[in-house]
Amino acid sequence: MGLVFAAVFLTVAGLFPVYFFQPRASGTAAEMYALRQVSNPERTALIQLFCAGLGFCLVLLLCMYLALEFWLCFLLAVLGGIVLYILPGRVIAWRISRRNWKFEMQMLDFTVAVVGNLRSGFALPNAIELAIEHLGNPIRQDFSLMLAEYRLGVELSEAIKRMNDRISSENLQLFTATVCVAIRSGGSIAEVLENLIHTIRKRKEMEGKIRSLTAQFNFESLCMILLPIPVFLVLYLLDPELMRPLLTTKTGWWGIATIVVLELIGFKALRSIGKVRF
Repeated sequence: MGLVFAAVFLTVAGLFPVYFFQPRASGTAAEMYALRQVSNPERTALIQLFCAGLGFCLVLLLCMYLALEFWLCFLLAVLGGIVLYILPGRVIAWRISRRNWKFEMQMLDFTVAVVGNLRSGFALPNAIELAIEHLGNPIRQDFSLMLAEYRLGVELSEAIKRMNDRISSENLQLFTATVCVAIRSGGSIAEVLENLIHTIRKRKEMEGKIRSLTAQFNFESLCMILLPIPVFLVLYLLDPELMRPLLTTKTGWWGIATIVVLELIGFKALRSIGKVRF
């Protein structure tokens, strides 16, 4: 038990300066804005610190219960702490990705509503305000911030550009470029936005086709990565004596570690191959 408390103390002592002396403002403006919309960065860092210590302790206790060698207990405990330290960040990244995806999906309905309001005789700021009233977050939240900046004296085109810098969205980039060019040239914003609607619809159709083609590849890749687990279980049930050295010897543990590393490399490579950027 003393070893457990010593390990916890060393882990916390090692992570303490990393957390409290790391720079608070890192990443691009879009990344920091998206992060603050889905979580509190300081609280997320504390959660990561807690998860790292928890993973280290739990794995260490489990290895001591199984009476494994000390060096193996310590190595697995460190790996457990690293995995649980990374986990909250992955959850936050997923939430950011989901928010960006929802914003992209709302841009078509938003642009259609803006064009309808412009055709009804409203000015562009009023047309945007009326359009977001019928849409939920995140697009209502982001455009409300843009309109607040406009009411404080920022030019409309500049406020839209600032919002474009904060949000990672290709549809928003098209909207920003279209509106800013129309404002400078004095043309009909409704007409150019109608062309933008046609472009966004074509992009959505193409994205849907590409995602349907890559879905099967991603599923097959996942099956290939997970295949060694059921194979090992079946072999262990058929001949436990043959497979037991893989779990009870140093050579077996090194073999498992090598398999895990190769599996992770293969998974990363397959994800890179199947990932399509629009």
